[in-house]
Amino acid sequence: MDTAYIVLIALCVIYVPLWLWVYTHKEQAEKYHLSKYGPAIMIKTKLGMKAMDRLARYQRFWRVFGFISKVVALVLLLLMLYMLIVALINLPTSLGQSSVGIRYALAIPGFNPMLPLSYGVLALCIAMVVHEMGHGIQTRANGSKVDSTGLLYAVVPVGAFVEPNEEEMRKQPRRVQMDMYTAGISVNTFVALLCIFLMVFSLNATSTQYGDDLGVFAVDEDSPMYVAGIPTTALIVGIYDEDGDPVNFETRTEGVSVFFVNDPDNRFDPTSTYSIEYIYHDENKRIDGVQMGAFVQNVVKDGPAHKAGLEKGVLLYSLETSTNTYMIGTWDDFNTAMEDTVPGEQVTLTTVSVMKSGVPLKMETYTFELGSKGDIG
Repeated sequence: MDTAYIVLIALCVIYVPLWLWVYTHKEQAEKYHLSKYGPAIMIKTKLGMKAMDRLARYQRFWRVFGFISKVVALVLLLLMLYMLIVALINLPTSLGQSSVGIRYALAIPGFNPMLPLSYGVLALCIAMVVHEMGHGIQTRANGSKVDSTGLLYAVVPVGAFVEPNEEEMRKQPRRVQMDMYTAGISVNTFVALLCIFLMVFSLNATSTQYGDDLGVFAVDEDSPMYVAGIPTTALIVGIYDEDGDPVNFETRTEGVSVFFVNDPDNRFDPTSTYSIEYIYHDENKRIDGVQMGAFVQNVVKDGPAHKAGLEKGVLLYSLETSTNTYMIGTWDDFNTAMEDTVPGEQVTLTTVSVMKSGVPLKMETYTFELGSKGDIG
């Protein structure tokens, strides 16, 4: 089992008894400023309330900021609706595809590979604090009380909160309520823009010791890279064949995909192995015996290849069409071969298994009739 799942299960085992104790011992829990909030636990404090009072004195500024907040919230709402509609339109094509995995789905510093523990925790704290401070300042600037501040905890910290006095807020006009509700998201937006500006400015003012090398964004499970243990965020600086000669490769970016583009006489052979030189945490590393090729991450259910028995987790070796036989060393080679096909054409696809210790290399051949994708198979 993935370490990420083990950590998540351990956190659940710790959290469930704590939630049950808060639920069954309400009076005792309140002494520690703990209370149940649905499936979460609310930890109440008075932190930040004096700072809110001091900043809330500039009422004219916060009145103008309230109007800006409503505009920002409306724009972000429209953007989110647009992204939701696009996601729904693309849903049929994404069904059955493997996801990025739970480690990437949860934005937990140290748990998510894209969020290191150090500045990931700092960023999370800043985001939560400024968000809730925005709510609290607007509440105080419009004459309502803030009863408490605190943290919302459910297996992992899921957010901070500011608790305005509900009776007073209900008596406020709609404009004031909307100013308070939209303050948090607008403050976060402005802080994010400021951070992006500072990051871009600092990057423009500095240089890096590395060139424009190919970075490993993600590693497919059971792929040759996965078996070899090459980590995400590594920078690939060299690939060498079995004779030790460098493989001259370049990258071509299309959307979010990166392809190896090789000379016809220098394409990868999935039945051979290569050495990969990479940089990881400022250290040069080299690993031998790595397969290279077009890895089948997923097979579309009930598609021609699926019906023929092709399974995911193998490397493509060749594609024989009615006019030619294409050797496949990269995903780019596969796309080129498919462009030479027509709907309904019968083809023969040969695959190679991923090399693993003690397991012999296995080649399989599948013959099937292609489906239709416009004018090609």
